[in-house]
Amino acid sequence: MAFFDSMNETLAEEKDIFDTFRTNLSIAVKEAEGAEEGNAAVLEAINHALQADFGAAAVSPTTATPNTSGSGAPAPAAPSAQPAGVPAPVGGMPEF
Repeated sequence: MAFFDSMNETLAEEKDIFDTFRTNLSIAVKEAEGAEEGNAAVLEAINHALQADFGAAAVSPTTATPNTSGSGAPAPAAPSAQPAGVPAPVGGMPEF
């Protein structure tokens, strides 16, 4: 019986982590949609949400602002429709 109680607690913690991630991602993407660098800003928002402290409660919109200065961690590599000959955004991975 103690095993199942432990599993229920673990699953509840995992659900809280996922819900926090989803909330942080939604906030960050909404803020990035209006940014001039559209796709790069969305990638930064995703990166920010992935690196958020999952133990904390959902962040306020002011703390979910994506880092577009290029001084943060590089954006995760993801398929994109970036035209050939256009340089990758600062911190982004070039496509080969």
